[in-house]
Amino acid sequence: MSFDSLAFLFFFVPFLGLYYVLPSKVRPIFALIGSYIFYSSINLAFLPLILFSTIVDYFCGRGIESKPVHSKNFLLISLFLNLGMLFFFKYYIFAATNFNKLFDVFDLGYNLPLIKIFFPVGISFYTIQTIGYTVDVYKGHIKPEKNFVTFALFVCFFPQLIAGPLERAKKLIPQFSNPSTPTYNQTQKYFFFILLGLVKKTVISDRLFALIQHNLQNPAQFEHASKNFISFYLMYYRLYYDFSAYSIMALGIAGLLGIHLSKNFHYPIYITNIADFWRRWHITLHDWLKDYIYKPLRESHVNKIVAVYIVFIVSGFWHGPDWNFIFWGFLNATYLLIYNVALLPFLKRKPWAQKSGFKILSSIFNCHLIAVTTPFYFVNNINDTFTFIKNAFRWDQLQLDVYWSAIPFNLRIDILIIVLIVPFLEVVSLRTYLKEESVEDYYKKPLLLNGAIVVLFLLTFFLSKESGPLFRYYFF
Repeated sequence: MSFDSLAFLFFFVPFLGLYYVLPSKVRPIFALIGSYIFYSSINLAFLPLILFSTIVDYFCGRGIESKPVHSKNFLLISLFLNLGMLFFFKYYIFAATNFNKLFDVFDLGYNLPLIKIFFPVGISFYTIQTIGYTVDVYKGHIKPEKNFVTFALFVCFFPQLIAGPLERAKKLIPQFSNPSTPTYNQTQKYFFFILLGLVKKTVISDRLFALIQHNLQNPAQFEHASKNFISFYLMYYRLYYDFSAYSIMALGIAGLLGIHLSKNFHYPIYITNIADFWRRWHITLHDWLKDYIYKPLRESHVNKIVAVYIVFIVSGFWHGPDWNFIFWGFLNATYLLIYNVALLPFLKRKPWAQKSGFKILSSIFNCHLIAVTTPFYFVNNINDTFTFIKNAFRWDQLQLDVYWSAIPFNLRIDILIIVLIVPFLEVVSLRTYLKEESVEDYYKKPLLLNGAIVVLFLLTFFLSKESGPLFRYYFF
């Protein structure tokens, strides 16, 4: 069940109505039941795993407080069981395949079994969210939650279960204990967020995905410079609109339930440097990596450069069990270190670096740097990815007119729709995000808001792709 599906509509509308019919004290229980129904609708086999993680961390958190002499043991139990479960379901096949190749090189005559394992959607998110909770309890940053229903809801709250944002217990748990009711203006805003996300996903992102699939359908054609070069931008904007759509819909859906989630995405195309990008893209994941991996490494006197590489390689591996993502992490760490170590000290001494013209050029350049990393998300293996990137820069073979003539008519219509709709979305989205912290000013113009809601609804109704892919972060 995905946010952009009819199944979710038929689930959420009656759920929302019943949620507010019930007394406020009963709402957390109802939200927990709804979250388990939502997760089970994807695959019932996933439910025992999230229940296991919930029970483990609930009792580990309680044990840390009640038996402080054994607190470290409880922390280690939580880490071992959660990371062990994540490794088995997400990384075992990758590890076994690569170890088997190594065994063959040394002719050891032994192979690890390659068993068929299903991948539980959302496990990457709820596992590290609960680990963060246990670590915070161990360090004394928070008290363990005594109400099991409230803690279970913290683990599996469906608006943010599949693809974030990664929330901290100190922010989310108190809201479950005392849920609020959104005002009329807030309700308008949250419906607006949901419709805006639907248009970004079903009208723009799904069309970009169709174009990418057209370009990548035959790996033997990765020598075509034009296809590869255009695909950089298709991939970058597909990720941008896809993740932007999920992030803003999660805010809207949770907001209608009276829960305020963290902003996870804040216009990463409007950046002036690579560090700025990581302050805007998947904000809660990179805050988590900074607080739970980078800072402990630095406190243990690990070299700053080494720590940055570790964090980004972990980030890449977290995204997927593939050498593509490991190299993606390595490449982004290199980008960031070049900027922080070499460029930033130099630019601070140059007055022209503060001028708007330089910032615009810097934004364009940095967006291109990020675009070059996007094939690691889409191309199936690392050798094909390197071939793809290398051939994209064969400038002498760029034939954009030949590429255009080979595009099917239906995809040309998709391109036209994207070109017409994107400017409207960017104006509306930017205004919404800029005003989010002072929405009262925005809602002094109800005609503008209601007009935007109507336009977004019509775009969704008439221009949505019939059957698009799942949100990209469902696979992480």
